[in-house]
Amino acid sequence: MVATFPDLIREVSRLEPGLRQPVVVITAGKPWWGREDIDAAWRRSHEALAAAGKQRSLVVAKGSDHSVPQDRPEVIVTSVQRLLKMVNER
Repeated sequence: MVATFPDLIREVSRLEPGLRQPVVVITAGKPWWGREDIDAAWRRSHEALAAAGKQRSLVVAKGSDHSVPQDRPEVIVTSVQRLLKMVNER
């Protein structure tokens, strides 16, 4: 999966001019792959996706691993509320 990150970023960049919706990228606060290089690549990919547009942001779910909805459900709820507010302000 990690090997596909460059392709994913390239595809998002290619499509970016047509994407108008706000995006919140939620990422784990704790490393969870068990390999530092993969954890770093994963975080960089999330940062790149969040930085790829004006109405995008990165939310780090502190204290959570990959199971953000289980570990930090309030992060999901807050992020959805934030997205709704951004859409309604357009």
